[in-house]
This record gives sequence, C-alpha cells and structure tokens, in this order.
Amino acid sequence: CFLIEVFLAEPEWRGIASGFVPQLDSSTLFITMGIIGATVMPHNLYLHSSLVQSRKIANTFTSKAEACKYNLIDSAVALNAAFFVNSAILIMAAAVFYSRGIVVTEIQQAYALLEPILGTRVAPIAFGVALLAAGQSSTLTGTLSGQIVMEGFLNIRMRPWLRRLLTRSLALIPAVIVIAVAGSEGTFRMLILSQVILSLQLPFAVIPLIHFTSDPKKMGTFANPGWVRVLAWTVAAIIVGLNLKLVWDVLQEWLSGASPWLWLVVVPAVLLVLSLLIYVIIRAFSRDSRPWQAAAESRVQHLARRIKTVSYKNIGVALEHSEGDAEIISAALSEARKHSARLVLIHVVATPGTMVYGQHSDSLHSREDETYLEDLAREIEDRDLPVATALYFGDPADEIVRAVDELKLDLLIFGSHGHRGIKDMVFGETVSRVRHSVDIPVLIVSVPEPKTERPQR
Repeated sequence: CFLIEVFLAEPEWRGIASGFVPQLDSSTLFITMGIIGATVMPHNLYLHSSLVQSRKIANTFTSKAEACKYNLIDSAVALNAAFFVNSAILIMAAAVFYSRGIVVTEIQQAYALLEPILGTRVAPIAFGVALLAAGQSSTLTGTLSGQIVMEGFLNIRMRPWLRRLLTRSLALIPAVIVIAVAGSEGTFRMLILSQVILSLQLPFAVIPLIHFTSDPKKMGTFANPGWVRVLAWTVAAIIVGLNLKLVWDVLQEWLSGASPWLWLVVVPAVLLVLSLLIYVIIRAFSRDSRPWQAAAESRVQHLARRIKTVSYKNIGVALEHSEGDAEIISAALSEARKHSARLVLIHVVATPGTMVYGQHSDSLHSREDETYLEDLAREIEDRDLPVATALYFGDPADEIVRAVDELKLDLLIFGSHGHRGIKDMVFGETVSRVRHSVDIPVLIVSVPEPKTERPQR
C-alpha cells in the first residue's frame, strides 16, 4: 500500500538516495531513535529467537545449517520489510506534505489531505488499509512475544484470552488516557515516544543475543565468526551510544530548573538502568559460560529424581448427602484398599442457621446429616475398612479446606456435577475454590445431578 503511495507521490529519487546517507544532529536524534525502535523492535528479537525452535529438524550439522539458513531468510525478510515500509512512509510524507510546506501532526489530517493533493481516491484508501495491516501485525507480534516472555522467561502461564486482554490493555489504556487528556497533539508525541522507548530497550535484547550466539560452548560450530562479532558489537555500540546521547539530552532539558523531587526520582532511576546495562554487557565476559542443555532431557532427569512412591494414610471423602455420593464412595473405597488407608467421611451443613451459629446450631437438618454419616460409616466398616466421620457447619468450600488441615488428610475425594456459567452462580461453585486452596492431591469424581429431593426422616 505504501509503495502505491510512493508511486502516486512521484518523489525526487535523487533526494531519496541522498537521504539514506546517515546524518545526525541533536534536533533529529529523537526521531532517529524512534525510527530505529519502530524497525528493530526488541520484542521481535525474542519472537524470532523462539521461532527458531518451531521447525522440527534432525540433530545433524546439515539439518541445523539448513534451519539456520531459512531462519536467516525469515529474519532478513521481516526486518527489511519493516525498513522499507518505514522508508516508504517517510518518502511519501516528504514528497506529499513537506515539499508543499504542510506540517501533519495527526493521522486524520494526513488521510484527509492525500486525496486533494494527489488527485485520486486510491491514495487515502491505500493509506487506511496500510494502517490497518500495520496495526494487526503489531498486535499479533506483540501478543506472541508477550506469551514467549511470560512462559519462557518468567514461567507464567495463563489463559490466552486473559493474556491478550492484559497485553492489549497495557497498550490501549495509556493511549486512551493521553488522547482524553492531551488530544491529537499528545497522541502524536506519545506515538513517537513509544518508538523511542522501544529503542531504549534494544540494548537489553541485543547484547545478550550477541553473547549467546558468539559462545562456542553454546553454539558449537555455529557460533558467530569473528567478522560477525565485530559487526554485531559495532551495531550494539552505536545503539547504546545513541541511546545514552538521547537520555543525556532529555535529562538536561528536564532537570534544568527542575524541583529537587524530580532529581531524587529521575536520576536514581536512570543510574539504576545504566548499572543494569553495564552488568548485562560485562557479566558474560567475567565468568565461564555453560553449554546449552537439551530442555526435554534435562527436565526428564530433574523430574526422575523427584519421582517417588506415594502412600496415603488418611483419605477425606466430602459427601453431599445426595445420590451422587455412591460414585464418590466407590472411588474412595478403591483408593482406601489400594493404600490400606483410613477414610474420613466429611459433610458440611450449610443451612442459614449454621451460617450464623456454626457448630453450635441444632436442627433437624443437621441431626439428619449426622445420622447419614454414621449409617454410611457402618456400611464401610462392614467392608473391613477403618472409617471416621466429621460434620462441619458453614460455607462448604471454606469448611472442606479447614477439614483438610484439621484432620491431617493426605488425599481429598469429592464430587462435581460439572456446573458451568449460570449454574455456578445459582448452585455455588465448590470444586475450584477447594482445589486451589489445599496443598494435597485432590480426586474429583463426576457425579450425576440430583434427581429427587433428599428423603425426610
């Protein structure tokens, strides 16, 4: 779409060629760092590093070399595509707006001016489609990179919809606040600032990447050769140098005549980040590196050392006083015989009176539940298994959790009707609350919905 824009704008190609010659001064440094951050986004380095593992390859030199070749093509196409898109945006803006002395500070303004200036309806349509595609691409890569960092580095796993909601909220909420407070001008400045922040984060992704890929213990024959290391460290030094220059210029502007409180907040934060950057640079040179470990093999060996035979002595059986108790007790008897364990039959009385008076309440309902447990206990004793009963009063989930602690249970068995959605709201949802609140194994037995009311005694 932006190539169409450039074709319609008819730029001066000699000026474009001279524009690719690096020129830097303080007035353009902020924009320059924004362009670098928008082209070589740090989160995409994590994304590409993870995508390397997406191909199933043989553990041979030839197969690894082939995978490296195709991943190099992937990265080169992706990064150069981003470079050309950003270049096309700048060329189009210079040819259409700057050459006519028009200063554009918001996207809506650019969209509205393209048709009257270029004389065709294609220009604003292509512009809109390009922005939509760019937004989707950015959202997809940002969400995927967030998943890679959360699961690969931080070992945090969450549901995909929740992770997407979190990552997109972190992107949208600040933007909405700035738009509401500062308007379109604030949005323009925030857009550039976001790319500059990406650029400031680049060293923390680039430097470890150079360390890892240059280490023969990790990469073997695929470690970066000398000329690649020289080029890589040169690029890293340029990025770090430009970032430090930008931070210095911004600090001078902020702190000139600023209050002492700003000094106390900003300067320590900058020094902390700078110290972290220095640590990231020199740490790999100051200690011996370790070779990569095959994740599957090392994890299996680690797990094998932790595997042990489990024996249960006290098995808690949470009952509902309903037809589904038959399935729960059947599973409990099987486990008790397997482990020669004692069963503890548990029931929670959840009448309105027990919510207030707890175990001090007395009603036909509670006496009926107590008799029910005792009758079941006698049935189980007839099968030559040790058994005890425990009656609790109050909220079922809270009381079951308390029973696990008080009765020193090793395993908890209880039933689930498979409620979802509205039924959870109506009938209560005990299973998830209990299993997330106890630190012992839990066996959940699927039981049918009650078809009849409990018999009256």
